[in-house]
Amino acid sequence: MKGTITKIDKKKWGNGADFQRLYFDMERQRPRWAKTDLVEDHNNWRNWKDLLKVGNILEDLELRDGDPKTIDADCKPRLIGYRPPPAKQGELF
Repeated sequence: MKGTITKIDKKKWGNGADFQRLYFDMERQRPRWAKTDLVEDHNNWRNWKDLLKVGNILEDLELRDGDPKTIDADCKPRLIGYRPPPAKQGELF
């Protein structure tokens, strides 16, 4: 499954750990968006740490069982491209 990172939240505390939430625009999927939560102290962090940039297009994303809006943080995504995010309103001129 392919998706583009559209947003990366700042680290926040929840469920006993500091985590970062990533949001994705998914290709050929309904719903069109998905998310995942990453914790630096978990083993799966190494699969993601070099990919954390808005606009990165990733493949080999897998959904968590029973949740069509959550990417399994244990999957092993691969970078296949980059799509620059759209310019913000004040940055055009």
